[in-house]
Amino acid sequence: MLLLQQTRSNCHIIYPPQWPTHPGRDNKTDLAINKLIDLQETQRPGSHARSQFSIKGVPLGIFTKGKQSELTGPPVQFIPIKPIGQPMDLELYAQMQILMANAINAKAGAMLLTLSGQGLRVQLQIDGVLHDREVFDPNAGTLLINAFKMLSWIDYTKRIAQQHGSLKVKFKSEKYSCEVANQLTQGQERLLFKISGKYTTPPERLDEAGMNPYTFTRLKEFMFDPVFVIASAPPKSGLTTTFNCTVGSVDRYLRNAVVIEDVSSNEPPIANVSVTTYDAKAGQSPKDVLPGVVRTYPDVITVRNMTDGATVDILCAQPAQDRIVIGGIAAKDAVEALVRVLAMEPDTDKFIATIGAVVNSRIVRKLCSECKDAYPPEPQLMQQLGIPRGRVASFYRPGPPKLPAEIRQRMIDQQVPIVCNACGGIGYRGRTGLYEVLMVTDELRKAMKKTTKVDELRKVAQKAGFRPFLEEGVMLAARGITSIQEVIRVLKSS
Repeated sequence: MLLLQQTRSNCHIIYPPQWPTHPGRDNKTDLAINKLIDLQETQRPGSHARSQFSIKGVPLGIFTKGKQSELTGPPVQFIPIKPIGQPMDLELYAQMQILMANAINAKAGAMLLTLSGQGLRVQLQIDGVLHDREVFDPNAGTLLINAFKMLSWIDYTKRIAQQHGSLKVKFKSEKYSCEVANQLTQGQERLLFKISGKYTTPPERLDEAGMNPYTFTRLKEFMFDPVFVIASAPPKSGLTTTFNCTVGSVDRYLRNAVVIEDVSSNEPPIANVSVTTYDAKAGQSPKDVLPGVVRTYPDVITVRNMTDGATVDILCAQPAQDRIVIGGIAAKDAVEALVRVLAMEPDTDKFIATIGAVVNSRIVRKLCSECKDAYPPEPQLMQQLGIPRGRVASFYRPGPPKLPAEIRQRMIDQQVPIVCNACGGIGYRGRTGLYEVLMVTDELRKAMKKTTKVDELRKVAQKAGFRPFLEEGVMLAARGITSIQEVIRVLKSS
């Protein structure tokens, strides 16, 4: 059966008769495409959004015809999980290579293709934010999206709500993996590539993830002794990274550490930490496997997702047995994390007496170091943020590229877009963590026995020296690591 047909005689792909299964994927798999659209901010492109490559030729790939010496272009090789078969139109294959090369060069975490009656829209998720890129007419868009589906072993003949596939890519000697999700909705089709590779290697410790050195040193020293610490973040906003980096900040090479997680969670491993699983689909929770873990006498017990009060009760008993405990929970901030655990109805007195600290995080984009500009803070903004006059001398924001006057004028005269080569004109490059660390004081313990209202508990914590996200964000903005606008965007979105 032909997958693609075009007037050009050399455009054809034979669709394979048998389809491989993908273990571990089922109907309960999260719709990553919907979450990407719903949770991420979309930015319109500027002149920087133009493709870095043009279709002047294509290197010899596994589906192309021709001699390598006659072809030029981005050296992208698509490697499907099984061979596909017949050659593909060179121009079509070249455009697919261009799209993937641009995504990798931009260090995009994902590429989203959306096909509708108006055409195919390409968007790149760069540092957690969607940016519009190329737009193709409906005919070209259909060819591209079907070809990508074929390479990912997604059956284009099945018009069902969602399908999943995978694809490996080799570009400039580096290998990348793509988890591919296809979704059909009324009036449009989406194809999402989650790209992982060299530039997506996650940090291992909180300081590597962006926590300031003073706070990290204080927390690390606190976790040297038996203690119960909560790692938290909003859902789908860095919870896995926060939990893994909190566990990674404990000395795992001199201590025997174990993480307990759902067997279907598919979480990234933590170096030198053994894994024990439970089956949530079968009705299990961490409490069902914790007794067995305790009997192995680990030094560090961690639970990726605290789901019930019984689990919390078992964890609360461990510091008395000379163990460090780290539990994960989704929460908007550190104080809310405490309230969410209390809502599970553990032994309240035992939990309040045992809990020692809470780590909560957000992810903010870092300003591009090549084009950021300093500017004096606006008095009205400082007043709105509650920052005393004179405390911050400068904030920073994206600015024009720093070019010699001669070169800048020449580019203006020749009507060449002046775009920063480092960030592609976005103004941000890379991401870092924004953290608040709540040390549970005696005053806070007394307050927790009287109320579970987040605002009241936060006031008690701040009187004891707790510094919330906004204050940490102002510090990052004043140091030029990010902009105050980015801090406000992230805090407002969550």
